Amino acid sequence: MPPGTTAGTLLRQNQQLLTPSVAGKPGDSIDAEDNAPSKTPGAPQRAEPHVHVQRFVVDESLPEPAATHVRKLFAHFEGRELSFSEVARVRTLLNVLLRSEVDVLAYATLPPQEVNDGTVRFEIHRGRIEKVSLDNTSLVSTAVLEHYLPTNRTGEAPTLNELEQAIRQMQALPGVAQARPSLSPGEAVGTTDVQLQAKPDARVQGALVVDNSGSASSGRNRAGAQLAINSPLGIGDRLQGVAFYAPRWGQDHASAGGNTVIGQLSYEIPLGYSGVRAGASYTRLQYRQGGPNQDVFDGNGAADVAGIYVNKPLIDRDDASLTVGTTLDYKRLRDGFFDIDSKRRSVVGGIRVSGSKQGTFAGQPNAVQFDAALQTGSLTQRELGLFDDEEFPTAGRFTRFSGNFEYAQKVVAGFTASVKGSVQLASRHLDGSEQMSIGGAQGVRGYGPELPGVDRGALVQVALSRQIDPVPGLSVSTFYDYGRGQINKDRSLDGAANTFTVQSAGIGLSYQYNQKVAVSLSEAWRIGASPAGQPTSKAGQTWISAMLVF
Repeated sequence: MPPGTTAGTLLRQNQQLLTPSVAGKPGDSIDAEDNAPSKTPGAPQRAEPHVHVQRFVVDESLPEPAATHVRKLFAHFEGRELSFSEVARVRTLLNVLLRSEVDVLAYATLPPQEVNDGTVRFEIHRGRIEKVSLDNTSLVSTAVLEHYLPTNRTGEAPTLNELEQAIRQMQALPGVAQARPSLSPGEAVGTTDVQLQAKPDARVQGALVVDNSGSASSGRNRAGAQLAINSPLGIGDRLQGVAFYAPRWGQDHASAGGNTVIGQLSYEIPLGYSGVRAGASYTRLQYRQGGPNQDVFDGNGAADVAGIYVNKPLIDRDDASLTVGTTLDYKRLRDGFFDIDSKRRSVVGGIRVSGSKQGTFAGQPNAVQFDAALQTGSLTQRELGLFDDEEFPTAGRFTRFSGNFEYAQKVVAGFTASVKGSVQLASRHLDGSEQMSIGGAQGVRGYGPELPGVDRGALVQVALSRQIDPVPGLSVSTFYDYGRGQINKDRSLDGAANTFTVQSAGIGLSYQYNQKVAVSLSEAWRIGASPAGQPTSKAGQTWISAMLVF
């Protein structure tokens, strides 16, 4: 087992950091006010005729919960003597319910009728969108956005669902901050004209980041920057760069004199006008080990990764999403110890599914997020390194499955409970770049990143957090982490625990201001002894991160 850091472990530990961001913004719902006639101030008031209303009915069945709410509305006025103005008021309130819970273009009318038996009947109508136009000031060209308008797809009058889908797809484009609909009466009776106002997003967005989540032997403390250019070609594309640096200075004893440099450049474009996006990225990583054995091992290495991907949304709603995609990566890895290099190359392809769902439980909101990937690849060992195992090599074909899940639920008194889980399965012993991380800031937080990667493993994190009301943006949390993994699927390790279990618990404090500043601090304490054969870690770990968005 090579001492300390390798190029593969660094790629694994920074996988989340190097995942290109996907542009996406929450959709806007369409709203309209009821155009009920109003009384003219100062007009002379005359006594209105009254009618006894035993019950109100509608001419069609309504979906829940609208049907229940309409029955409650009617019950408030039934069994009374009502004026014509009061009956019209019931129609106005009914229209509010129809537009908020059935269809924004649905409305009720009061047809001519004889109220002989005390029954007043309303007719339900579905309005029709007559025309959709675009008022575009965004960074995406008008010619591109017009392709998203539903009238240009079918040649027929669009439905409300088609219009809402077009709004969500426009708002997902880098360069479009918001696509807001404006409704006005159409020329024909019962029709509506819609104008979509596409507002511009910032041309350049970025963030400055500092944290102590780097490598245990090549620099824990690091600083970085993320920069994105929205729609540089006016087609909803995005050019993004990421750079992180752990300098030789300012490190602790274990990584003093070491350094790490990570950089990535990615570009993403829409394919067609149905939400499909494709991207390509190139990542370069270099490191040199530090610490007390720096001159002995002379550990250093590098990695180059070129990747392409395509993502297609299958479900795209305000409260739910489901996306499928394909990925293909080419990796070139080198690690040197005592001037002897280990050189590997791999090609890895796979499919990925991700999604989210928002809902309620016991009257409180909740949210679920998940992603899963099935990948297969082949690794070639071009040159055998000093610490490479000839008996159980990582070279050859392999298949691995990885999955992540998170559930957050608001509970009483402003508390939010959450549970996160991760799992990985593998067909054989893997290179460090394909293994799963158990320790570190994203794993069992009572252990540092020096905890070895695993071929197969599971991770569970449970937390309870609460907003501090007197200070907006400030929250406190307590958490528990559990991890279990198998380092080498193909054999047991000599003098070490091949399968190990680690646990920790801790507290955290986070602060966010105006979506521009985010600071987090957490302290985690190890539960139980360190795994056999692994370096004895400190009883606790402190994790710090800060981000400034611009």
